[in-house]
Amino acid sequence: MNLTQSGSDVSGTYNAENFTGNVSGTATSTRLAGSFTFNSQTVAGAPCNGSFSASGSTGNTAMTWTSPAVSATCTGALVNLMIAVQRRTSSSF
Repeated sequence: MNLTQSGSDVSGTYNAENFTGNVSGTATSTRLAGSFTFNSQTVAGAPCNGSFSASGSTGNTAMTWTSPAVSATCTGALVNLMIAVQRRTSSSF
C-alpha cells in the first residue's frame, strides 16, 4: 500500500494477493477514515469489483483498520474485514 497525505487528505493505491485498488480518506496523527475500492477475480475467474469503508489507528508503526462490510459485484463478499499495515517511513501520517 502506498499512501500520500496532504493536510488531512490521504490517497493512494494498494496491491494484495489477487487484489488491486485505490484508497481515499482523511487522517490525523492518531486515526484514519477512508474509502477503499478493489478489482479482483473470483476463484472461477469472474471479475469482482467493489468498495468498503475502513477506519482505525495511525499512531503506531503497526496499525489495524477495520470495515464492517464489503459491497461487491460478486457473491460471498467479506464482512468484518481487518487490514493490518506497517508504516515503512517516519514521514507517513
